[in-house]
Amino acid sequence: MRLATQKQLQRASRSVKFCYLCGDPLSKSKTNRDHVIAKSLVCDIDPGIPLVLPTHIDCHDRLSVLDGCAAELTGFMHGRIPHPQRRQLTYVTESPQAVREPVVGVTGIAFDSLIMRWLQGSHASLYGEFLPRSPATHLTWSGPFPTGTFDLDTQEAVLSPRQMVHPLLVECIRFNRQCDRIDAINIYNGQFQLDCVWSSLDDGTPCCVFAINLCDWKELGRTPVTSTHGCVGLYVPPSGRPSTAAVATKLIGIQSLKGLDPFEP
Repeated sequence: MRLATQKQLQRASRSVKFCYLCGDPLSKSKTNRDHVIAKSLVCDIDPGIPLVLPTHIDCHDRLSVLDGCAAELTGFMHGRIPHPQRRQLTYVTESPQAVREPVVGVTGIAFDSLIMRWLQGSHASLYGEFLPRSPATHLTWSGPFPTGTFDLDTQEAVLSPRQMVHPLLVECIRFNRQCDRIDAINIYNGQFQLDCVWSSLDDGTPCCVFAINLCDWKELGRTPVTSTHGCVGLYVPPSGRPSTAAVATKLIGIQSLKGLDPFEP
């Protein structure tokens, strides 16, 4: 299934009869219409069509701080520099050895919650089912930014290694896209894209492999000491694989990868 046109997105929105954030039924008096991917995250010049789903007002209001933090970060891609007194994130500057150009790190944004919200909205839109949050749904993902820890005593940043599963997930998405076995959401004139396909873990448990691109956000992760890579992951819902989901084709004869971005040809 692919959701990209206004008609497709509106049809998907009307088919969702529950709050996509908590799963409970909706009441007309306490219902809001939520932009699953906040409009503040994309370029405001001809932003295009959003994905809008019904939520409880209380569920929606809890997301305002998360949206503000994410918008501050993605705003750098659109030339929106926050005023120092209005910053919600904390920035640290690190200069790795043998590299003249400093690297800026950021803390204070709950990426796990952000990704989970996007997946909940996408799952509800594509399959008409509620996706519980973690830990009911097991989620693992590898983002477009290098991650690590910052030692306040030594004032040094220690980068974490990229997850070993990252190249396998990129391979799965690319191959099944070539086979036209992908469920996809493309909104805001292509500024947000989610591709996913359903596969299985080693023990046979169904899982959804996904890739997310937001305004080519991998460029924010480019540093003098790390290469760019896309955002991929997988989640395992307690309800199993939806009956209408795209099922992965068995991977045969793939010998190498051209990179770590699932949206590169």
